[in-house]
Amino acid sequence: MGRSPARGQGAVVLAMLSAALLIAQHVAGRALRDALFLTSFPSTELPHAMLVAAAVGLVSVLSAARAMARFGPGRVVPGVLLASAVLFALEWRLLTLAPRAAVVLVYLHVSSVSGIAVSGLWSIVNERFDPHAVRTLATKLGVGLATGGLLGGLAAKTLSSAYGLRPLLLVLGASSVLSALGVRWLSAGSSALETSHQSAPSPKSETSTRYLGFMAALVALTGLSSAVVDFAFKTRVSAELASGPALLGFFAVFYMVVSVVTVVLQLTVARYTLGRFGIGAGLAALPVAVILLGALGIVLPATWVLVLLRGSGVALENSLFRAAYEPLYAPLPVAQKRSKKTLIDVACDRMGEALGSGTVLLLAALAPALAGRVALAVAVVASAGAVWLAAQLRHGYVAELAASLRSGRVQLDADDVRDATTRLTLSQTQLELNREALLRQIETLRSGPTPIPAKPRSELVLALESEDAARINAALLAGPIDKDLASLVIPYLEHDETAEAAVVALRSIATKIPGQLVDALLDGDLPLKLRRRIPRVLRIAAHPRVVRGLTEALAAAEPELRLRSALALRDLAEAHPTLAPPRRVVLEAAARELELAQTGMLDQVFTLLGFVVERDSLELSLRALGLEDEKLRGTALEYLEQVIPEPIRGGIWPHLQPGRRPRQAPKRTPAEIAAELRRSVG
Repeated sequence: MGRSPARGQGAVVLAMLSAALLIAQHVAGRALRDALFLTSFPSTELPHAMLVAAAVGLVSVLSAARAMARFGPGRVVPGVLLASAVLFALEWRLLTLAPRAAVVLVYLHVSSVSGIAVSGLWSIVNERFDPHAVRTLATKLGVGLATGGLLGGLAAKTLSSAYGLRPLLLVLGASSVLSALGVRWLSAGSSALETSHQSAPSPKSETSTRYLGFMAALVALTGLSSAVVDFAFKTRVSAELASGPALLGFFAVFYMVVSVVTVVLQLTVARYTLGRFGIGAGLAALPVAVILLGALGIVLPATWVLVLLRGSGVALENSLFRAAYEPLYAPLPVAQKRSKKTLIDVACDRMGEALGSGTVLLLAALAPALAGRVALAVAVVASAGAVWLAAQLRHGYVAELAASLRSGRVQLDADDVRDATTRLTLSQTQLELNREALLRQIETLRSGPTPIPAKPRSELVLALESEDAARINAALLAGPIDKDLASLVIPYLEHDETAEAAVVALRSIATKIPGQLVDALLDGDLPLKLRRRIPRVLRIAAHPRVVRGLTEALAAAEPELRLRSALALRDLAEAHPTLAPPRRVVLEAAARELELAQTGMLDQVFTLLGFVVERDSLELSLRALGLEDEKLRGTALEYLEQVIPEPIRGGIWPHLQPGRRPRQAPKRTPAEIAAELRRSVG
């Protein structure tokens, strides 16, 4: 049974609140971390601290990833947050006894824990909500994250101005406890609380391995460029602001402004960009900004350029990039998410930071005067690689979504079906199976162990004139007929008693008389019962004239004739891809069906879509829409939203989700899409 709308909405609100609280703590913690460190140590020590933090963070991430794979993020993330609260209390006490040691501990603690907590929250969201919902929720959660960043920066500035830096550690400890409670409640009742041993391991494929590899490389490259830019930014700021309160005030205001920009981007540009251009554009937005502003910083290394470069990077990372990145995990099985997500999100980011810090140290040793400009050049090159990876992941996301459709079996009983779309699809499939079985039986009779010689023409003519159905059928099935008799045989398609035998006989000469058959198909004066059986003859006739005739029949006045012609075209195109009708013609026919809105409209539209969308995955997603499983339905909607072309999607979506309009999704390669449905029901 699916969740009720009220319960689902409550989970969304709780996810947004948890995200806001986590990021508020994250922003305030980073501001305090940077202010304490740059007050206690010179900025030249920052790369060393970043390297050590990356090493400590890597060990923490490996432990957290192993724990999440075994116990699930719903248990691990609250535990991490509670441990963080204890550390904040310890650091508060240690700051008066051993200030420099406390500052180092704060730097390592904040650098390690916040990334694990945020990544774990997204793991819970990906497990609780279906892929269709995750892509929508990513934008809402981004708003929560940005709002939390605004509140965190404001709290850090206000509290530090009134009480100094030390009390902020206690506030961060209290917020960690609240965050742990929120995350625990969010994960309650979902698979995020279950251990991975409760489900069978999902098979790994070469495609998913490459997909995860691209994700890891993207995170590492963005981490590298972020570390280089962050060092240049903080070095310039610390040179102009010496005192701890001044530094904390600057960083708090900086993160507040960035959070406001993030909210604006999330509510405007992010929604439009992801809706219009898709996940690839969202992933590429961050590295493209680094390339453009990094190039400007190389030419003009002014403070405002570095502030703009770092600020745009943080804002884009928390808006477009995050909203596009997190849904990448949605099609993957739970076990794979738990074992890989934290490693990729945090460990690869730490590795990127370590590479960036090492680059800065090396450049400072070899060419101190040019270190800043060369470091920015490194960030630009790394971002160029990230842009390429974003394009690969755009295709990979759809491929994994399609793999989830194919990796299981969808078997439905009548009681499983809830909607007309699924009933139409099932009835059409069953009808085709029954029809093909009957024709195979007829062909078997014709091709028995003792071939029956062809009847003389005179005997066939006499049989046709006898009006004896049994005799006519025997004559038609006796062997290949003369093409000159086609005009005499075609009328027998109208009669139920002789239709099957007439179809078999005409198929034997269909490629010799394509024009005659097409003329009968399009002749409005002939009985519809006769005309609607001609596509069954033409479906095996690989001839360009047949394709043109069936395509023309897509505009016929009779809905049944249009549907049967589309089915015949589909079979021809599957057997002979070069005979497939042009994409433009198919989409125009589908648009006409939506305008006419006649009986069987959905059946016809989806038959036509089979020319531009992979048929097997399309049928699986349609069947899944009739199930009660909410996550399965969401995966199907995500698939259909990705692959149905824009001119058709808007018209058909109200029939799939009454009263709702689809998000604008980018065009995808149909061969890339089909994974979560079959994996979910397998």
